[in-house]
Amino acid sequence: LRVEEIYDNSIDILESKGWITAIETNYIYKVHPIIQEVVRTKLEVSYEKCKGLVWFFNTSLHKSIETNPLYGAKYVAYVSSLVKTIREKHRNIATLASNLAIIYQALGNFNQALHFQKRAINIREQILERMHPDIAQSYNNLATIYQALGKLKQALYFQTKAIDIREQILDSMDFSLATSYNNLAGIYDSLGERKKALYFQKKTINIQEQTLIPQHPYIARSYNNLAMIYKALGDFKNALIYQKKAINIQEQILDSKHPNLTTSYSNLAMIYRALGDFKNALIYQKKAITIQEQILDSKHPSLATSYNNLAMIYKALGDLRQSLRFQTKAILIGEQSLELMHPNSANFYNNLSLIYKKLGELEQAIKFQRKAIHIRKQIFSPMHTDLAVSYMNLSTIYMKTKELALAKQYIDQAVSIFQYNFPNGHPHLDLALNGQKYIDNLLKKNT
Repeated sequence: LRVEEIYDNSIDILESKGWITAIETNYIYKVHPIIQEVVRTKLEVSYEKCKGLVWFFNTSLHKSIETNPLYGAKYVAYVSSLVKTIREKHRNIATLASNLAIIYQALGNFNQALHFQKRAINIREQILERMHPDIAQSYNNLATIYQALGKLKQALYFQTKAIDIREQILDSMDFSLATSYNNLAGIYDSLGERKKALYFQKKTINIQEQTLIPQHPYIARSYNNLAMIYKALGDFKNALIYQKKAINIQEQILDSKHPNLTTSYSNLAMIYRALGDFKNALIYQKKAITIQEQILDSKHPSLATSYNNLAMIYKALGDLRQSLRFQTKAILIGEQSLELMHPNSANFYNNLSLIYKKLGELEQAIKFQRKAIHIRKQIFSPMHTDLAVSYMNLSTIYMKTKELALAKQYIDQAVSIFQYNFPNGHPHLDLALNGQKYIDNLLKKNT
């Protein structure tokens, strides 16, 4: 018998006995755990023996990342096993670990993403020069994972490291440098440093608009991010313009079930909510959730964010029963999938507090607002606008409980932070100043 015939016969026998199962064409098989264990313990697994498999999975994962990272989910178990088994420090294994981390991040499994991105960095730092672009790429990727985990100091540290390398080795108009500026803008936005966020987001777009085609997904992503910065700054007109520009591109070039498109629909809903257009807010938030419920795991953090947003729209519409229902769903997912001290968890508790205040359950409102404040104090600077929002909200609850001294204490803190961040004015500052004036008048009447 020829070698090929022996191989084919062996494969047929193993498949007939259930030890292996064909999962794709091109001789890709799912192997029974017992066979896997035999291979690991009895045979010496090396990169050289598995390089064809490494190439296949790197190609497949890269294709998924470029089209829709969720499509890479079917490879996760196999690639995880391969990366764990091959212990050699080879550049292609580092690439495979990094690609796997990106897929895990898209799936909402941030801890696994962190594990494999650290594996990629460990290899690259040992075999590549300190200023190598692959090392910068890993620092960039690691920063995005830390941001997703709510660990903003670490995110800033590694994104700065990525930029330090890229600014020294790349042209000032390089696409990769623009990516790092974009991600840095997102970190500054989360940290509440909106001027820096706006500066780096505009810097990103300036490079991208000169070097990429107008319908490029990265330009759409940057418009989306710019829209969110403008929303945070209270410039809802520009927020709406750039969010619509992002969606216009994405609807033309992305898969209709791409996670980035659902994020943009959700962001557009929040802009409409800020503008008081609750009808359109509800339409786009439901549109986002309809897709997300089809493509994401039921415990995915992005789904929690969308349920949170939907809860706030229902609250604005006066449907407190639906609002409480979806806010509770958001919190249940968040408590299972997010770090204990995550910015999104604080946001969910803040919003639940507002719902309880509307329902007249003031003890519950105070309880959850204090939970939000506790998290925000741990992860943000004392002058972060999210803290000011919580202080203002807590003040309004204490007004309802007739505890005017506490109401005064918290509204004064809110006004101080808003004035620091928004010297030229902002809707939140106007709201806080009006609240402060109202409380001061009440206190005067009671003296």
